[in-house]
Amino acid sequence: MKPAVRTLKPAVVLLVLLILLLLQRPRRMSHAPPHLSGTVHSSAVNNSVFVLAAERALLRCPPGRYQGNASTIEAARARLVAHWQRLHSLGYRPYATRPDAVRRAISRGFLTYESSLWPRPAHCHDVPRRLQHHRPLIVDEPPGTCEPAGSRCDKYRLSRDYHFVWHHVWKGGTTSLSPYLSCNMRALPVAGLLHRLPARLPGYLHVGTVRAPVPRFLSAFQEVFTRVRVRHSPQGELGCRHRNVPWALVATALSGGSGGGGRGGGGGRGGAAGGGDTISGSDGIATTTASTIEPAIAQLLPKLPAQGLCTDPDIPLSGAAVRAVFRQFVADVECSTQFANAAHLYSQSLFLGSNTSVPQPIDLLLRLESLERDLQALKRAVGYPPHQQDACPLKTERSASQKPRAVPTASVLNVLLVEEPALLQSLCNVYMQDFVCLGYPLPTGCDLLPSHAARPPPTMDMSANVLSSARAALRGSG
Repeated sequence: MKPAVRTLKPAVVLLVLLILLLLQRPRRMSHAPPHLSGTVHSSAVNNSVFVLAAERALLRCPPGRYQGNASTIEAARARLVAHWQRLHSLGYRPYATRPDAVRRAISRGFLTYESSLWPRPAHCHDVPRRLQHHRPLIVDEPPGTCEPAGSRCDKYRLSRDYHFVWHHVWKGGTTSLSPYLSCNMRALPVAGLLHRLPARLPGYLHVGTVRAPVPRFLSAFQEVFTRVRVRHSPQGELGCRHRNVPWALVATALSGGSGGGGRGGGGGRGGAAGGGDTISGSDGIATTTASTIEPAIAQLLPKLPAQGLCTDPDIPLSGAAVRAVFRQFVADVECSTQFANAAHLYSQSLFLGSNTSVPQPIDLLLRLESLERDLQALKRAVGYPPHQQDACPLKTERSASQKPRAVPTASVLNVLLVEEPALLQSLCNVYMQDFVCLGYPLPTGCDLLPSHAARPPPTMDMSANVLSSARAALRGSG
């Protein structure tokens, strides 16, 4: 009888969770952006039975045989609960208990970091009222993947020949795998399934793609930075919009003042950040922990155009500029700030477990670090002829030399993470579910139980060099 009782518990807790949600009296959160109105006060949520019920029912990994046996599954869940409880003890709290967020989590069967129910550090809640309407938040619903022409988008591909479903995970080797699986194993988009896959397909293997979280984040940062900030042609200014997003505003200001200064891809380290230290790069841009980014943004909002001031693709940013942009970028992701192409940074757990009307447990993972070996395992599992030659080779990802020089390299960004352990811990907090559930070890310097809460990023002194150079650039562009 024990297994039967064990299977009933999550259902009972989910029922309790729904009842608690209905009984909560909607009240506006004191620190939440206006678009989170009609929600429960965060301090009440933090100490309520609601949070305990959420831990019990929804803190778990994406379901599937990839996890291994029951003891492995329970051990992973226990680690997630321990991490969640430590965040709460450090003062982290969720944005809101909005009914739509609860419904998505219950439908999926588990929470992810993107949900407004996941606890965030205090600095994410302390947005000045004058800037609240500029800070939309992401929603825990991943996008589909579009075909080159942009006319067909899908969130998974079906191979009717080999009876498997491949679930897309952005920045997890999709560029390489999409043409390979389509050509060799006829894993194709299906008309009518652009948004949601219906009930589980009998006899089909469900396959996901994963990648070590930190390298994946760095690759996503490079792609987002390229798409949002880099000018692709002399007439390519239209794509460089800051959209009132903190990291993009920092990058926009620095684009006006960088002028090509600095060494290849982020030279001029300037030392590690901490306490009240001030960091100066070779271009004289200063950063300090004595101020927050919001006053600087408030100064920039009326002065910077909605577009323009792109980063020249052939001119590397200085070390100080890379540091300032990357710090604010991590903080924006930590706070689930919405911005152009932010979906590239969504957790792999969200991609693996979402967008289905009925939960679709993952059977097999293709790891980017061992992709060729895992593809062979997939072929054996689905009956692919062992001696059949591939019609299309597996494409390789772009190398660093193929990317614009203005895009900070992974090696430079890794140095920043080594120099600033708090920055690395913030990344680990965001992707802790991916580390725990997908079997990736935490990097050196990251802890399952962080010792300190995340703080606002040390930011530029916009009142001096940066702001004046941005104004000069605006005068020159006019």
